[in-house]
Amino acid sequence: NTALLPACALEMVHSYSLIHDDLPCMDDDDMRRGKPSSHKKFDEATAVLAGDGLLTLAFETLTSDESVNLLGHKKALECVKVLSKGAGEYGMIGGQTIDVCYENKSLTKEQHSNMVAMKTGALIKAAVHCGCICAGADDIQTSLALDFAEKMGSAFQMTDDLLDAVGEQELMGKPTQSDLEHNKNTYISLYGVEETALMSSNKHTEAVAVLKQLCPENELLLYMTNMLSKRKY
Repeated sequence: NTALLPACALEMVHSYSLIHDDLPCMDDDDMRRGKPSSHKKFDEATAVLAGDGLLTLAFETLTSDESVNLLGHKKALECVKVLSKGAGEYGMIGGQTIDVCYENKSLTKEQHSNMVAMKTGALIKAAVHCGCICAGADDIQTSLALDFAEKMGSAFQMTDDLLDAVGEQELMGKPTQSDLEHNKNTYISLYGVEETALMSSNKHTEAVAVLKQLCPENELLLYMTNMLSKRKY
């Protein structure tokens, strides 16, 4: 499967982001998926180094001989470019920087939307874009796929904010209402619970419409999309 190694690289970046996100200097969360966060299980230095190691390993994986043999040099390089941009200063890191810098400060709705597109949406778009590269999708297919990813990124963050506000801590596997405690800019703080829930539902509907246009017979992807919209953790 040509997409396997890029998928592993993406999950390495995702896992690193969660380890660093839980650190005391960031969101300061002691639990993740029902278990102690990395810095609580081990220590802060180990957590920082583990995140650094995963980020570095992601690009080592994408440029490995096995990856290049499966994808070819051109596609492997394209995946490196897409993932590094999605994870970097114009993507996830940039969005996280805004999130941290604006604790106890108010963002406008437009600024918040841009932050979400960077912090959450960019890595989801990178995952979808790498899939398109691996599959040899054309420009039209890639454009539709990225539109789907953008809508799902927004819906995912809306659901995340809802779960932090009203979710069950036992199901979440981590403390809830941490956004409120840290005075973060969220969909809940800007729109309230009811409007955020409606917005999330609408974004999911839009994403499904794009998905059906892109690949109407892909029942698995449709199932996964619906599952994400109904998640409880």
